Amino acid sequence: MFSACDSSTGPEDSEQVTIRFAAETSAGGAAAPGIEAAPVTGTNGTLDITDLRVIVAELEFEGTNGTCGANGDDDDEDCFEVELPPRLVNIPLDGSPLAVATTELPAGSYNEFELEIEDLEDDEEDTAFAAEIDALEAEIRNTFPEWPKDGTIRVEGTFTPTGGAPEAFVVWIEAEVEVELDLVPPIDIPAAEGDAHTLDVVLFPERWFVRGDGTVIDLTEWDFQTTGELLELEVEIENGFEIEFDDD
Repeated sequence: MFSACDSSTGPEDSEQVTIRFAAETSAGGAAAPGIEAAPVTGTNGTLDITDLRVIVAELEFEGTNGTCGANGDDDDEDCFEVELPPRLVNIPLDGSPLAVATTELPAGSYNEFELEIEDLEDDEEDTAFAAEIDALEAEIRNTFPEWPKDGTIRVEGTFTPTGGAPEAFVVWIEAEVEVELDLVPPIDIPAAEGDAHTLDVVLFPERWFVRGDGTVIDLTEWDFQTTGELLELEVEIENGFEIEFDDD
């Protein structure tokens, strides 16, 4: 689903890392296939999410103490980027992690992983990026012709109020954010290649939609066909990601 590349031609001292996305399940964390994503429950009702799509524009590893692998530049804040055109990621809700990129990570120590969530607005003076956004928009509109320019996430499902019947919704979220995730302990890639690893990016929807008072956001109130409005959840979205690294 993704084609990923880096700015090098393949580091001599490196190890393969596959980046995957999944949603939290009823078993907790990314689980085995067949276990559906956990409902989001509050004191006023329950959200059942049946479809979750996110526009991801960039993935990046940052080196410990500002270094970028064995050949890093201490003055360069951009360490090792997985450069890929903006893509619409269909987050699996059945416990099956989706591989979005596989890359060779150069030898070194990495203590942070970043991802960027973008919308369909070309707000950068970059002709290549503008072309990628145009291509993505054309692709998205083949399936979702009503996708708004400022929308970064699409959520479909039902909300069941306490004691009531489920009501369907389709909501677009406006949340153009950069998510920074600490790698604890840091990923240490030795000066030898051959091992393969996975880094799972796990989404926690309950952090997006449950308020501090314990109620859940009734997304039927933001159903786009009815309201024409987008839901803004920038901070909540940023806090709703965790990572799991397989160091075997």
